[in-house]
Amino acid sequence: MTRSTLPIAVALSTAAALLLSACGGGSPSKPSGKIAGAQSNSPTAASPSSAAPKGAPEIKLPSDVKVEIEDPSGDPATAEPSADLQYAIRALREGYAQGNGQVPSMLYAYGPDAGIYWSQLIKKFRDQDKTITGTYRYYSMKVKLTSGSTAAGSYCEDQRQAFAKDIKTGKVYKTTPSNDDFFLNTVKLTKDQGVWKVAEASWKKGDSSCVRG
Repeated sequence: MTRSTLPIAVALSTAAALLLSACGGGSPSKPSGKIAGAQSNSPTAASPSSAAPKGAPEIKLPSDVKVEIEDPSGDPATAEPSADLQYAIRALREGYAQGNGQVPSMLYAYGPDAGIYWSQLIKKFRDQDKTITGTYRYYSMKVKLTSGSTAAGSYCEDQRQAFAKDIKTGKVYKTTPSNDDFFLNTVKLTKDQGVWKVAEASWKKGDSSCVRG
């Protein structure tokens, strides 16, 4: 199974690194920029269920990009890092949708190393004239405190209905659903001025614990 760990500055040129944000079927991940005249990519306000933590920048996604996160049934002690992790997941999708890893939400949610890593991957994807479209689903989220200022988390990702889209033509690069559309993600969170930021992350494609029928 494919595995990648953040931060990995030396891995920015590898194709495997793009798979964490890949479209279904292992297609390259899909950052995006604004598409002139494309109504379907007009930003829309985040829904109440994806409301940002207090003080966080509002996340706006194109109308054809959906992020669905099953709320963890967790320990009240980890409510804050869990909420910030959910926000970070949405922030990454906004970064890809805007073709910009420096959007306020990503600056808020990611530490320096992880932020630089994702910014460069987003730029690579945007330079291919691709954006993202479809639905990204996240579930089985678990967060555990490892100290007063660090936490470990994991969650599953389903990209069966998430695809790359050509910015110029609007063509959607659909793929055949397979177990490779499922990812097990693990993260390290660090608390910085009251915000739990993603400092490191790793992922495993096709992990059996995340595969759904």
